[in-house]
Amino acid sequence: HLVDMLDEGKHLPAILQSLGYIAQIAMPIFETREEEIVGFLSNRILPCS
Repeated sequence: HLVDMLDEGKHLPAILQSLGYIAQIAMPIFETREEEIVGFLSNRILPCS
């Protein structure tokens, strides 16, 4: 659900923090959507900084 919320663009800091926490404690779950998450970060977040 969190990954799907990335496209909405709302509450991004909270969503990214939650995804980071999940990546730390439950890497197998994170890995199932890794391509989507990395793509979002590369295409939508990093170009803004």
